[in-house]
Amino acid sequence: MGRGGATVDGVNTTTALVTGANKGIGKEIARRLVADGWTVHVGSRDVERARTAVDEIGGGAVPLQLDVTDPGSVADAARVVTNAFLPAFGARHIRASSTSPAGPDR
Repeated sequence: MGRGGATVDGVNTTTALVTGANKGIGKEIARRLVADGWTVHVGSRDVERARTAVDEIGGGAVPLQLDVTDPGSVADAARVVTNAFLPAFGARHIRASSTSPAGPDR
Protein backbone atom coordinates (compact mmCIF):
# COMPACT_ATOMS: atom_id res chain seq x y z
CA MET A 1 0.00 0.00 0.00
CA GLY A 2 1.67 3.23 1.02
CA ARG A 3 0.23 5.37 -1.78
CA GLY A 4 -2.14 7.36 0.38
CA GLY A 5 -5.46 8.85 -0.57
CA ALA A 6 -5.51 11.33 -3.42
CA THR A 7 -7.79 14.35 -3.51
CA VAL A 8 -9.17 16.66 -6.18
CA ASP A 9 -10.48 19.95 -4.80
CA GLY A 10 -10.58 18.38 -1.33
CA VAL A 11 -12.61 15.34 -2.48
CA ASN A 12 -11.09 11.92 -1.80
CA THR A 13 -10.62 10.26 -5.19
CA THR A 14 -9.40 6.87 -3.99
CA THR A 15 -12.36 4.60 -3.47
CA ALA A 16 -12.55 0.86 -2.85
CA LEU A 17 -15.35 -1.67 -2.52
CA VAL A 18 -14.40 -4.66 -0.39
CA THR A 19 -16.86 -7.54 -0.29
CA GLY A 20 -17.08 -9.59 2.89
CA ALA A 21 -15.44 -6.69 4.71
CA ASN A 22 -17.30 -7.20 7.97
CA LYS A 23 -14.82 -9.88 9.11
CA GLY A 24 -11.62 -11.74 8.36
CA ILE A 25 -9.45 -10.95 5.35
CA GLY A 26 -11.97 -8.51 3.88
CA LYS A 27 -12.07 -6.48 7.10
CA GLU A 28 -8.28 -6.36 7.25
CA ILE A 29 -8.09 -5.22 3.61
CA ALA A 30 -10.63 -2.48 4.40
CA ARG A 31 -8.76 -1.45 7.56
CA ARG A 32 -5.45 -1.12 5.72
CA LEU A 33 -6.97 0.84 2.84
CA VAL A 34 -8.67 3.27 5.25
CA ALA A 35 -5.38 3.65 7.15
CA ASP A 36 -3.79 4.54 3.82
CA GLY A 37 -6.34 7.28 3.15
CA TRP A 38 -8.88 5.48 0.95
CA THR A 39 -12.66 5.69 1.20
CA VAL A 40 -13.78 2.08 1.59
CA HIS A 41 -17.28 0.71 1.03
CA VAL A 42 -17.55 -2.15 3.53
CA GLY A 43 -19.68 -4.74 1.73
CA SER A 44 -21.68 -7.23 3.77
CA ARG A 45 -24.91 -9.20 3.32
CA ASP A 46 -25.99 -7.89 6.74
CA VAL A 47 -25.87 -4.09 6.83
CA GLU A 48 -25.77 -4.11 10.65
CA ARG A 49 -22.58 -6.17 10.53
CA ALA A 50 -21.20 -3.71 7.98
CA ARG A 51 -22.03 -0.83 10.36
CA THR A 52 -20.30 -2.61 13.25
CA ALA A 53 -17.21 -3.18 11.09
CA VAL A 54 -17.26 0.49 10.00
CA ASP A 55 -17.33 1.57 13.65
CA GLU A 56 -14.32 -0.65 14.32
CA ILE A 57 -12.41 0.40 11.19
CA GLY A 58 -13.19 4.12 11.52
CA GLY A 59 -11.94 6.80 9.19
CA GLY A 60 -13.21 6.61 5.63
CA ALA A 61 -15.14 3.35 5.97
CA VAL A 62 -18.75 3.37 4.72
CA PRO A 63 -21.27 0.54 5.27
CA LEU A 64 -22.75 -1.09 2.18
CA GLN A 65 -25.32 -3.87 2.04
CA LEU A 66 -24.17 -6.30 -0.63
CA ASP A 67 -25.01 -9.94 -1.27
CA VAL A 68 -22.82 -11.09 -4.16
CA THR A 69 -25.22 -13.99 -4.85
CA ASP A 70 -28.14 -11.60 -5.51
CA PRO A 71 -28.01 -9.71 -8.84
CA GLY A 72 -30.38 -7.02 -7.50
CA SER A 73 -28.17 -6.43 -4.48
CA VAL A 74 -25.10 -6.20 -6.72
CA ALA A 75 -26.85 -3.66 -8.98
CA ASP A 76 -27.97 -1.58 -5.97
CA ALA A 77 -24.46 -1.59 -4.52
CA ALA A 78 -22.97 -0.62 -7.88
CA ARG A 79 -25.30 2.40 -8.02
CA VAL A 80 -24.34 3.46 -4.49
CA VAL A 81 -20.62 3.20 -5.13
CA THR A 82 -20.86 4.82 -8.57
CA ASN A 83 -22.81 7.78 -7.17
CA ALA A 84 -20.25 8.15 -4.39
CA PHE A 85 -17.27 8.57 -6.71
CA LEU A 86 -18.68 10.03 -9.94
CA PRO A 87 -18.09 13.62 -8.80
CA ALA A 88 -14.36 12.92 -8.34
CA PHE A 89 -12.82 13.42 -11.79
CA GLY A 90 -9.71 11.34 -12.29
CA ALA A 91 -10.53 9.04 -9.39
CA ARG A 92 -8.68 5.77 -8.77
CA HIS A 93 -10.82 2.83 -7.72
CA ILE A 94 -10.37 -0.81 -6.80
CA ARG A 95 -12.62 -3.70 -5.86
CA ALA A 96 -11.31 -6.38 -3.52
CA SER A 97 -13.37 -9.52 -3.09
CA SER A 98 -12.83 -11.84 -0.18
CA THR A 99 -16.01 -13.77 -0.98
CA SER A 100 -17.09 -16.15 -3.68
CA PRO A 101 -20.67 -16.76 -4.70
CA ALA A 102 -22.02 -20.18 -3.85
CA GLY A 103 -23.12 -22.24 -6.79
CA PRO A 104 -23.99 -25.81 -7.72
CA ASP A 105 -20.34 -26.72 -8.39
CA ARG A 106 -18.88 -25.12 -5.24
